[in-house]
Amino acid sequence: MRKFLFIILMFVALIAEAVPANSVRVAIADGDPVSFLFDEQPELTFVGSTLQIKSASRSAVIELDKVVDITMVFAQESSVDAVAKPSIAMQMLADGVQFSGIAEGSTVCVADLTGRSYRCEVVDGAFVLSRNVLPKGMYIVRINNFTAKVNL
Repeated sequence: MRKFLFIILMFVALIAEAVPANSVRVAIADGDPVSFLFDEQPELTFVGSTLQIKSASRSAVIELDKVVDITMVFAQESSVDAVAKPSIAMQMLADGVQFSGIAEGSTVCVADLTGRSYRCEVVDGAFVLSRNVLPKGMYIVRINNFTAKVNL
């Protein structure tokens, strides 16, 4: 199995009562969600078929097939700001990463860490970054004001 690491920025959502603001939340299919505050500086690593989350104070290891979604929750500045922000989700697939919730007419650009551009296209709703299309390595995906670092 390929080992890969990426820092996930999934999407900005309205704050749910059970989820603390300024945190990363992992929903698990057969259990309670796991949340880590950004103040704890959590590091998410994908190793084999597991998601490992480590911070200075605690850690968690979750089987990938049990992960329902990973959400970044930010403090809500105002109701207008919360509605105006995009809600982009990122999901791992067997052959890459799928981005969904992309606004119609948005531009998606993919570049490596040296700045070399591999793809830049206008999409509506979803975009798949496939391991079959790009060489193995680390990539920056930019969709409007959303940016994610992905290791394929």
